[in-house]
Amino acid sequence: VRYSPDSSQLATGGDKDDAVKIWDAKTGKLLNTLKHDSIVYCLAWTSDGKKLISGSYSLIRIFDTATWKQIAILKGHAWCVSAISLSPNNRLLASASYDNTARLWNLDTNLQVGLLPLQHENDLRSAALSQDGKVLLTACKNKNAYAWDVYAILKKAGLEDLLLTVP
Repeated sequence: VRYSPDSSQLATGGDKDDAVKIWDAKTGKLLNTLKHDSIVYCLAWTSDGKKLISGSYSLIRIFDTATWKQIAILKGHAWCVSAISLSPNNRLLASASYDNTARLWNLDTNLQVGLLPLQHENDLRSAALSQDGKVLLTACKNKNAYAWDVYAILKKAGLEDLLLTVP
């Protein structure tokens, strides 16, 4: 369950209908249903409320909240996307998966940052970007947690500007 940034809408995902449902948070009225091919495991709104991002079986979907149309699909994970986290400027997305990897995504291009994912020894259950977006924390099913230097990863890829706010 995720509230929109202005708390006027609520998004829910799950396995009953393989969909994300958008609700009016004040009235409880169902506003829209965004069909998926499989269970929806995680959701995130951009801070401006213009996009809703969902993680499901191997795919990350991005929806325009003005039209509720799907505007992008991010492919790369081989199994369920268990967690997603957005940078404060909405330009970088981190994802975690049961495929033992975390990935960073450039939301300006909807492409993965770097050639290789961040490998782990077990299923990933969570991922969180720091307040400044420079550190990614991940946690595995085996109770291990990791801190990744996102700034160094972006710098190596020549994409450190993804942490800057675009006017």
